[in-house]
Amino acid sequence: MNRRGAAFLLAVYVTALALLLFNSLFLQRSMTETRAAQTSRNLQQALYLAEGALDEALARIKTTSLLDGETYPVTPPPALGAATYRLFTESAEIIDRNTQQLTRRIEATGSIAGHTTTVGAYVSTRGPLSGMWTQGPIYVLGTMSPNNQRGSLSGTLRSGLGIGWSVKLWRGLDLDGSIQVSQAGPTSDSYVNIPTAPDKAPYQHLYGTDLPGDPWYRTNCWDTCGVYLMGIAGAVPAVNVDGIQNATMKPIPRVTPPYSSQQCQGIIQDTSAAPSVRINDNGPMDLNPAVGAIDLCVQYVYIEGPGNSDPKLVFNAPTTIYVTSSYQPSPLADRVAVNAHDVEAVDSANQLYPDGVNIVTTSPGPAGPGTITLNSSRFSGSIYAPDSFIAITPVSGQADRAFSKIVGREVWMWVPSTHVTIDDSVVNGSRPSQTTATINAWQN
Repeated sequence: MNRRGAAFLLAVYVTALALLLFNSLFLQRSMTETRAAQTSRNLQQALYLAEGALDEALARIKTTSLLDGETYPVTPPPALGAATYRLFTESAEIIDRNTQQLTRRIEATGSIAGHTTTVGAYVSTRGPLSGMWTQGPIYVLGTMSPNNQRGSLSGTLRSGLGIGWSVKLWRGLDLDGSIQVSQAGPTSDSYVNIPTAPDKAPYQHLYGTDLPGDPWYRTNCWDTCGVYLMGIAGAVPAVNVDGIQNATMKPIPRVTPPYSSQQCQGIIQDTSAAPSVRINDNGPMDLNPAVGAIDLCVQYVYIEGPGNSDPKLVFNAPTTIYVTSSYQPSPLADRVAVNAHDVEAVDSANQLYPDGVNIVTTSPGPAGPGTITLNSSRFSGSIYAPDSFIAITPVSGQADRAFSKIVGREVWMWVPSTHVTIDDSVVNGSRPSQTTATINAWQN
């Protein structure tokens, strides 16, 4: 009997142990399956968040100037997790003086509970021409000031040069925008700001700062940085380095004037101390019969008064000036397409028309292209001059200036303690009906 009882107890113990082991294995398997299900659910939710971010990017790209390398959160933010997107330009092209086409890569990310999913797409957008574009270098000078004042510039800078100093930012300057330089390659052309350009090797580094102690100082960056950030006296340019991109850029097309050569024989010139030169809507020089818009077609514009008495050039309606030739003020002077100081298109209350003065140079004639020098205390408009050196300089007490676009052979700009905008969507407001986006490919 005792033996049978012992056997029974042993059997009970073995059974209980087996049941305990079985329950433990079942619980472990159940927990593993639960974790796997939760992980799968989190990954699926992260995917949904990423796809939502991609949808927002595709919508906003039609109405807003989204900068390369900037991380944009979706709005409103999701109740759980996070969703962001970034854009990167792959190629850029000017279709005509009012239209650009970009191929951009969108990288959208969703994350929740430590799980992240990224999706993307390659998109072609076509819309209003915006930002600064050059065949050659871009040189922007900020502020060197003991009171820490800085200049600020908003907009995208694009250079098709593809060698050292394609874009050079100097001193105290804050750039709220992207920088694009063409793919590395030598050039057979020469430029004002880079006199030895044909002798320089393709740039080796994307960016650098000319500051002692910096690893890019001189040996690696002095002549070879595609984007060159030069600090001086403690004033250093501030940029988002993620927004510096290599992207192919096609040659900038020239413009043919919409008027005959006979209609384009006039000039705008004044060297007196008069307070202003005024050109009115439907006046003798206006080639546009419509009321509320002025079209001029001239050989050159030269406004230069004695001393500091420079006349203003004033229009009483939004104006487009086609410039077909150039002028040499003296035997040793550079040829000039446009030389002016305050240039304004104003309403009856003396308020600037948004994008009110549009300067357009056409294919250079026998005289060759001329420079464009603009020294306005306030300005709203654009410059399209693919063959011209463009210099935009400050005057005392200047207000902020706004350009929808600046297109030139090369650009030199000084931004001291003020703000300059080069962005069509800011100057003219969002224009969704004028921008289209086509998805070229999906990226998972």
